[in-house]
Amino acid sequence: MPPITLILAMDDRICREILHEKLTGLDNIHVVAEADDGLTAIHLAHKLRPDIALIDTMLPGLDGIKAIRRILAQVPSCKIIALSAYTGQNYIDRMRQAGAMGYITNIEAMHDVSTMIKTVMAGQFYFNPRFAAFSPVESPPPTLLSAREHKVLTCLRKDTIHPRLPRY
Repeated sequence: MPPITLILAMDDRICREILHEKLTGLDNIHVVAEADDGLTAIHLAHKLRPDIALIDTMLPGLDGIKAIRRILAQVPSCKIIALSAYTGQNYIDRMRQAGAMGYITNIEAMHDVSTMIKTVMAGQFYFNPRFAAFSPVESPPPTLLSAREHKVLTCLRKDTIHPRLPRY
């Protein structure tokens, strides 16, 4: 079986190096490139056509969400796993809508990276059970709303309209 090729895109150099070392120690996984910004991640994915791209949500230059969309437009066979220091539902929803097949925090990636990669390579979504809303069965289909429009609708649903705005 050929090795699983992987691109690692994280702006935090230390976390990227630790995760790279962890990945290098795994059987059948080959880190073909690293990127510290979104534009480089897109360029490398287009050039190298990896099986998987691990993409941080907060990349400089071009954020992880835009990078994911562009990578999948250029390399549809690439499976994306979103990495983040954040656990907010907003981040999870935005990454899923962009096309990520998994979502994991940077810390959890250090421990669950092998399981994560095997699951996504099998065509299944990977997420920590506390991120249950990432599940394709339980979450609504992606919408065409912008992040701002989604936030406004969420506020309306929760009835948390700004006091200066008129109520109808």
